[in-house]
Amino acid sequence: METLLILCVFVVAGAVKGLSGLGLPTVGIALMGVFVPPAEAAALVVVPAFLTNVWQALRGGALISLARRLWPLLAGIVVGTVWGGQWRPDPHLARLVLAEALMLYAMLGLLEVTMVLPPRLEAWLAAPVGVLTGVLSALTGVFVLPSVPFLQALRLPPVQMVQALGLCFTLSSASLAVMLGSQGSMGLSHLILSLAATVPALGGMVLGAWLRHRVPPLVFRRVLFVFLFAIGVHLLLT
Repeated sequence: METLLILCVFVVAGAVKGLSGLGLPTVGIALMGVFVPPAEAAALVVVPAFLTNVWQALRGGALISLARRLWPLLAGIVVGTVWGGQWRPDPHLARLVLAEALMLYAMLGLLEVTMVLPPRLEAWLAAPVGVLTGVLSALTGVFVLPSVPFLQALRLPPVQMVQALGLCFTLSSASLAVMLGSQGSMGLSHLILSLAATVPALGGMVLGAWLRHRVPPLVFRRVLFVFLFAIGVHLLLT
């Protein structure tokens, strides 16, 4: 029964990712956290997150140019994940910090606070943002903050934005997998179930991509921010 619930979670998480370009680890860990420990949930999302993000990163035709522009952010993510993996904070405190950050980000989006990052600041902030993203990824298994607000502040075209998210999340999930493996937190049973969960995650992602072309952009943004706020509330209460 638990395995069936996990696979259903990945359908939902994949649909959110296909619709928004993000959210598979966030949704997956949040929902699975109801019936499995957070560390186990993080291990289970690694393979679907990596494979779906590779697929997303390769779609859009701007991979090379985005990699050249975002390399300080990407390098920072690796450094932050390695650094954060050395810490052993209280899991409840880590979830609390993540919940509050998600809720703040969602409220800024719902209030339509516009963030634009001047090119001169992009070069200075990219690496620190990447390091902080990596640290939060290592502590919580979720890697949307603060990389997503940073990328949105660059005002990339929609197709490039989705591809940039895929590129950052691919590196984040790969770094997280290496960290979990080195700590012994990802055993063979977790790997097998994580591989099996890739199929429903891809199916959900295809469904989400189909919906993305049929949902007005404003509606899409509002639904996304409400959903992120709800995830933050969920993390806060569990």
